[in-house]
Amino acid sequence: MQLDLFRKARRPARRNPRTLTVIDAGHVGGDSRHGAVSMECGVCGHRTGWLKSRGVEAERAGRVCPICKGDPDNVKPSDASGKEATAS
Repeated sequence: MQLDLFRKARRPARRNPRTLTVIDAGHVGGDSRHGAVSMECGVCGHRTGWLKSRGVEAERAGRVCPICKGDPDNVKPSDASGKEATAS
């Protein structure tokens, strides 16, 4: 195999931050042409309300969570967990 010396190097692969998955789907209101989906993040637990569906295949791929952006480091610990409060 011959290497191409003038070809730009590829970017490293990015992690797929799509963590919102469909938990419910249906039709909202009288408009039967467009569906709606409700989604939940597998990282931070954020739940969306009803969103307009982009199509079956697009929704199967998932969406990026607006809260944590798919990164567990962006999730702030809640005060109800007790870990931070008892550390004194």
